Amino acid sequence: MNAPITPSDNRCFQFPADAAEASLFDRRGLTLWKKKRDGDKPLVWEGVDDFGQLVPIGAYTCKITFMDGRAVYVPFVLMK
Repeated sequence: MNAPITPSDNRCFQFPADAAEASLFDRRGLTLWKKKRDGDKPLVWEGVDDFGQLVPIGAYTCKITFMDGRAVYVPFVLMK
């Protein structure tokens, strides 16, 4: 099984090709970032919130919703 999130550089993560939507939540459950797939372009998170601000080092949860309706929650820690 492939990793749900693929790091492509220090703060950039590309989601699987069949991901339809991805959301990033902080430890309190607040949504920091949410994006839907745009045509054939892969979903990519560049380490920023919905306002374009860098997300600080810390613990987060990412919800990935796939085109077939499945959803997975992936906890991760963003480090320097």
